[in-house]
Amino acid sequence: MTMRRTGRILLGALLVAAAAAAACAQTPAGGAPTRFRSPCAYPARALRNHVEGRTLIGYRGTPDGRVTDVTVLESSGDGELDAAAAACVGRWRFDPAAPANAFFIGKRRTYIAWTIPPPVSGLPAAGTFAGIPHNCSRYYPKNAIAAKREGTTRVAFIIQTDGYVTDVTVEQSSGDAELDAAALTCVRAWHYIPAVQGGTPVATRWSADVAWKIH
Repeated sequence: MTMRRTGRILLGALLVAAAAAAACAQTPAGGAPTRFRSPCAYPARALRNHVEGRTLIGYRGTPDGRVTDVTVLESSGDGELDAAAAACVGRWRFDPAAPANAFFIGKRRTYIAWTIPPPVSGLPAAGTFAGIPHNCSRYYPKNAIAAKREGTTRVAFIIQTDGYVTDVTVEQSSGDAELDAAALTCVRAWHYIPAVQGGTPVATRWSADVAWKIH
């Protein structure tokens, strides 16, 4: 069974030294295991100083439901927040027997967003799961950058029950064949949390816009 859905994702090319921020330094994780995507405890110093940010974490989900190889791919700008995010994700555990959780096995990435709500909200400050990033900036063709070519490619595809993307096609061209080809290459590498119906993952038709923009 295949459901039909559509969405939009804005993806730009950042012509800055992003590699410096993506330090990829392995960070050890200790402490008691927690449920997958459980909120992360806010570091005391960062909380006192009202430091917020977002950390991109890379990890590997194992067939026995553990999380290993935790890496900071993109810093929040605060080392303490980054270390707390890595340690938190390293303690996550999931049930590998659940069909929907097969997606988490293998190399994955996630953002941890560190936010301090207003006191009146009554909500605790925490680092929370903030989605799985899809970014095509590193696929921006060098020739297109040099020529300052921009545009938006709408790509259609199917998200399979394991979260992998198949049947990727250009639904609407950017007007530039090189940009369209790069969008196809990028999207083929995407992974999703699969849709679930009645507790069982189902394949889903989806479309997304890849916006090629030189900043």
